Amino acid sequence: MTGKKNNRRTLYTKRAIRESFLELLQHKELEEITVTDICHNAGINRGTFYRYYRNPPNLMQHLQDEVYERSMCLIKKRFRGDSCVVLKTIFEVLKDTDPEIVKFIIDKRNGYALLEEIFNGAKEATRPFLMQRIKWLTDIQFDYFYAYVTNGVIGIILQWIHSGMRHNTEKIEKMFMLILERSKQELEESGSEFRKLE
Repeated sequence: MTGKKNNRRTLYTKRAIRESFLELLQHKELEEITVTDICHNAGINRGTFYRYYRNPPNLMQHLQDEVYERSMCLIKKRFRGDSCVVLKTIFEVLKDTDPEIVKFIIDKRNGYALLEEIFNGAKEATRPFLMQRIKWLTDIQFDYFYAYVTNGVIGIILQWIHSGMRHNTEKIEKMFMLILERSKQELEESGSEFRKLE
């Protein structure tokens, strides 16, 4: 029983710290927020904050890591060679995350790096599937194609977030699949022109 109580207390305290942090981010830049600000706002002492986080940037990193780990876990579980599953999974994780957290961890300054990390994590799982679909594709050509596709997808996700996360993600996924299929077709049909990219 004591373990459950302590666990509930820990969850409650972490939630209070995060809510305080997110509230402060509405008015201040990350670099301007202090541990004292967070503690005062959350009604806790500094020792309690340091039990869970080193400083405000470390707290931000924890929030980003949680989204990254949930995304990668679901992508690995679901991936069957369909590159659209990556976009669908990221949308699902972001929709299941507090919108305030999403807004701050995937902002214009830091958001690209987090999404790029997720797509880098899925890259090697995608490689054999795509190279099987486009027979002449070399490793170097795959790297360029993957960079092209993932940069576009990251732009799509950032646009969706900056638009208030209110647009229908299924329609966005379908639009992306049409673009991806057209790109694959073009590569398959024009293969001989690109074979000497090395």
